[in-house]
Formats: sequence, structure tokens, C-alpha cells
Amino acid sequence: MSPAPDHSPAAAAAARAALVVAAARRSTLTHAELARALDLDGEGPPAERVQAVLDAVAADCTRRGEPRLDALVVDGESGRPGRGWGADEHTWPREVVRCHRWWAER
Repeated sequence: MSPAPDHSPAAAAAARAALVVAAARRSTLTHAELARALDLDGEGPPAERVQAVLDAVAADCTRRGEPRLDALVVDGESGRPGRGWGADEHTWPREVVRCHRWWAER
């Protein structure tokens, strides 16, 4: 049996740091890339392994009044966001642009 995914504040902080760099570079990360960066190896799809961490990052961004960094994490095949963005075809692209602008200016 594989270890449970890391949902600790340290994992959320590490994800935030990686996503701030991606935002400043005006890029995205795939779920698999983020899972590898956080050492979240295990069974199941990478999106499932990182979802709890992304939920914590999104909540932290909202609390800080920042664009949601979880918008920068996409499916490796489709390039689309994960389940946290639902079927909203308008909010997600705008949030990606907001992230890129916000962090590129800092």
C-alpha cells in the first residue's frame, strides 16, 4: 500500500512556491509535474494526488486577496484545469492571466 498523500501545510507551502515561480514565468504546471515536485508518488491519477494540496493553496490565495495559483495546474494531455474549476469555461482562463500578471509584476 502506498503512503497517503501529504496534505500538510508544508506541502501547500511548497506547492505555492512552485506555482509562484510558474506564474512569474507565465507558465503552467501539469498535475504530474506538481506531484513529482512535492514527492507525492503513489497510486492513482496525479490530479487526485495533488487535489487536497491545491485546495489548500486556493484557500490561502483567497485569504490573501491574490489570484488563485491553482489555476496554473493543468491536465498533461488536455491542457485544461482540474476538477476544482468545474465546467466554467470563462473564469479559469481569466484567472490564469490574472496569476501571470500579478506575479510577473512582483
